[in-house]
Amino acid sequence: MHVGPVSSASALTWIGYARSVLDRAGDVVGGAAVPAEVVQRFTDLLDAWQSAAEHGEAFSWEADVDPDELEFLAHAFLRVAEALADEAEVRGSEAAPAGADEFYQALVSGVVGALEGADRARAEFAEQLRQSWPGLQEP
Repeated sequence: MHVGPVSSASALTWIGYARSVLDRAGDVVGGAAVPAEVVQRFTDLLDAWQSAAEHGEAFSWEADVDPDELEFLAHAFLRVAEALADEAEVRGSEAAPAGADEFYQALVSGVVGALEGADRARAEFAEQLRQSWPGLQEP
């Protein structure tokens, strides 16, 4: 899976926002609790991304991610993204802070792209994600 290059400032803004979401994820996001295992895996990824973002003006990250784990995390990420988009719509505001969108777009595109390249079934799932992911813009 590959994310970037994007500005490190955008990555750090989104990472800070994501950490605040995870702080409440053990309670409830969008009416459903996020399992501790998912919160921990997301926290591990945020730690890696923050470390990469703190080492220059441009952020780029690449890692081999097991397709089963990636699909599992994509489902969880999608569920949280949908809940946050719904909450933002009710508030009449954006889901994430200004400046975070560049990283968010690259991250979601990286997830979808990695799923597309995994196998035929995951490629079909990736196409569904591309059509329905909250806030995802066409490349």
